Amino acid sequence: MVGPLNVQFAVKHVGDPSSGGTQVFVIEANPRASRTVPFVSKATGVPLAKVAARVIAGATLGSCEAKESCARP
Repeated sequence: MVGPLNVQFAVKHVGDPSSGGTQVFVIEANPRASRTVPFVSKATGVPLAKVAARVIAGATLGSCEAKESCARP
C-alpha cells in the first residue's frame, strides 16, 4: 500500500528478553481517508466513495465530475 495509513501493530517478544528477539504483526491497516471521506461527502454532497470506486474500475476522474455516473475511457 502506498499513501497515508493508520496502522495497528502487535509486538511479540520471542525468547530471552536480553536477546532482543521480537515479532511484529500488522493487525489492521486503513487509509487515512477512511474517516475524512464520509464527512467531506456529506458536507459537499459529492459521493466520493462512489467516484473513487468508479475511477479504480477504469473511469476517468473528468468523466465523474458533477455527474451521477462515470464513463470509461
